[in-house]
Amino acid sequence: MCVSPPAGVPNPADVVAELNALDSELFVIVEQDLYPCAPDVPLPIAVSTREHLAGCGLTGTRRPALDR
Repeated sequence: MCVSPPAGVPNPADVVAELNALDSELFVIVEQDLYPCAPDVPLPIAVSTREHLAGCGLTGTRRPALDR
């Protein structure tokens, strides 16, 4: 998927459904890369992508910080 959801092939909602069907703890990385651009351009896209994926059932938790 190289575009912002809900666009993209395969359908992002279908990917989330298949991941949920695995019934396993998974680690997923969602990137928002735009280059060259101003630093504030990708943030709204990343936020809307996160909101869309959450609406499809992809939930997230923050990992605890490592003690250093």
